[in-house]
Amino acid sequence: MIEFNCGQCKKEFKVDDSKAGVKGKCPKCSSIIVVPAVSTTSDQLIFIEDDNFFSDSKLNQLYKEFLRLRESMIYGHQILNETTGDTARFEIATKPGRSQFVWLYNFTTDRNESWVSICSIVGEITLVESAVHALRAVDAYAPYGIRLTEDNQLVLTSIAKISNLDTDLLDRTILMVAVKADELEETLFGADRL
Repeated sequence: MIEFNCGQCKKEFKVDDSKAGVKGKCPKCSSIIVVPAVSTTSDQLIFIEDDNFFSDSKLNQLYKEFLRLRESMIYGHQILNETTGDTARFEIATKPGRSQFVWLYNFTTDRNESWVSICSIVGEITLVESAVHALRAVDAYAPYGIRLTEDNQLVLTSIAKISNLDTDLLDRTILMVAVKADELEETLFGADRL
């Protein structure tokens, strides 16, 4: 059984595992709800103080504080230790019935400065002109970087020097990247990935 709550009114649901990923309307508040792949009523982000998500100690501490602050909005949290740097991946709620995948990538420059890149893949773009129109519609130019990957995936990115970060700035930046990428996705494609 999958247990979860409506993101808007907090009504509790308990459904069969076969309903994972199904969209519907909350009978109490009429918000769009999506049955998650796993139960979300228990604490999903369980970690101990000694957990090291990132090799940079300051980013590690800021990220732990972010997870505690936004725990109810985050789904499917993963840490991927890659040879080129540490990467966190999660899905975060952006508004009722919508969510966006976000990646945090910790890297060090040749000047030995530690930075974090916060990005979200919007989707595959076939016409660059449609992406430019969508960017104007959601006002997503600054302070974000926009790039098109070699497989035509539009990526919204913000980069910050870790020494300049605090918990509030990291939180605001992650949320704004997720929200702007979600608005861009909705403008371009009209529907959420879920």
